[in-house]
Amino acid sequence: MNSQDMILEMLVAKGAFVPGSFKLASGKTTDLKFEVTQVERDPTLLSVLAMGLVDRLENPGIIDTVVGVATGGTLLSRLVSRYLAHITNREEAAVRFIETHKLCGGGFAIGGNDLLSFRDAHVLIVEDAITTAGSVRKVKEVLEIYGADVYAVCALLSRGTASARDLGVCELVTLVQTDFEMTDVRRLLAS
Repeated sequence: MNSQDMILEMLVAKGAFVPGSFKLASGKTTDLKFEVTQVERDPTLLSVLAMGLVDRLENPGIIDTVVGVATGGTLLSRLVSRYLAHITNREEAAVRFIETHKLCGGGFAIGGNDLLSFRDAHVLIVEDAITTAGSVRKVKEVLEIYGADVYAVCALLSRGTASARDLGVCELVTLVQTDFEMTDVRRLLAS
């Protein structure tokens, strides 16, 4: 069993895949949704997943800012920033954590009161799940307006075909890569 299968089994066991009728942020509809709040109820598992994301980064030492995409990536990104500081032997404050807030019109506002401090920052964007990566693109666009260099994107789950190249970043790290229909998840749920 590979690590993706093990992670998928843990997520299924935590009830992270919820059946129903959902409209995703991408505008697509689905009858099976990834619900990160189910994972957040287990701080140990969430910490392990955060470590898994950071461990897969090729050049973690370059990152000095971690931005969590509201709302699914917020708690996860806080843990990612802490672990990133730990493995690169920096003080926790040396890797700052910033959260975003969704706006009514579908855009994003960046937290913090000094947006000019993003100039030349090397940013990692953290999201819970990516389908079309539309939310990540919107956050990246805002960060770049303020001069940030968005180096990488991390997500627990990708159910789309976005690549690092598509997003204009050096790295795209995911723990679980699946198709939009989440065929492998459905197989586990049925067993």
